[in-house]
Amino acid sequence: MQAFDLAVKVRRSPHPFQHKLNPHQRGYFVDKCRSLLDAGLVEQAVGWMLAFYGSSINVILADGPDEVKPKYAARLKLLMEMLGIDSPGELDERYLRMKDLDEQFFKLAWEMIHGNPNIFD
Repeated sequence: MQAFDLAVKVRRSPHPFQHKLNPHQRGYFVDKCRSLLDAGLVEQAVGWMLAFYGSSINVILADGPDEVKPKYAARLKLLMEMLGIDSPGELDERYLRMKDLDEQFFKLAWEMIHGNPNIFD
């Protein structure tokens, strides 16, 4: 929550997730994830948490006050270790694999939709 709130305040540099790092998105990302975690629905919360937490930290490291950067750099390092990611190159590799899976998934979904006469616009 702290990382998201700070990232919203300090973001100046362009960021791939910048359209989601706005005050009105807090309820959707932070509060919704908190309610999922409180309900014991960890798996449902993890994807969203990784997206907004990692992005928030990257914004803080780029645009945040120097005095908090070491704390958030350590948190990002710990997150990467927990995910088994040992280097920026490995993170890039995982992103490319995820992107490839995403493309395959949507191609299959498109084929299923257009191959089924019961589905229409």
